[in-house]
Amino acid sequence: MPAHPPAQSNTIHMEFTEYLVDHKETWLVKEAEHGINIFEKLDTEGPSGYWDINVSGPFVTAGVIFTGTGVHFYGGAGLCTPGFSVTTSGDKVTPGWNSALQASLPVIPSNNKFGIGGQVGRSEYTGEYYIEHGAVSPQFSLTTFYVTEKLKWWWIN
Repeated sequence: MPAHPPAQSNTIHMEFTEYLVDHKETWLVKEAEHGINIFEKLDTEGPSGYWDINVSGPFVTAGVIFTGTGVHFYGGAGLCTPGFSVTTSGDKVTPGWNSALQASLPVIPSNNKFGIGGQVGRSEYTGEYYIEHGAVSPQFSLTTFYVTEKLKWWWIN
């Protein structure tokens, strides 16, 4: 049975997708057969911002995302040089499929072991973009990965 959005909400039209926004909840509206809409609540609760710890191999990527209210795990594949990163973002985490491009430059050009870098990504679910920056072992990656739903911290209701 589909969820139903709140009665008092604003509708935002973005790239052929509607988002119903109430001050505390965001709903994705998907059009099904015969013009019937299906409402799906997005998990966007909690403050913006997160930390991302990532490890990449030649064709795989995996990581853990820490937010103020819980933790997400992710894994995927793509074109990657082996490395690791610890990045941060002021954006919100969107569970589901995401794609990203990450690159870095060495802090000391003669030492290619550690650098500063960033990532630009896009949620395939909402179509929204996000940006990360931080410490990145010199690498380049173009990946698609799946982010799990949030596992809430035990001390938060």
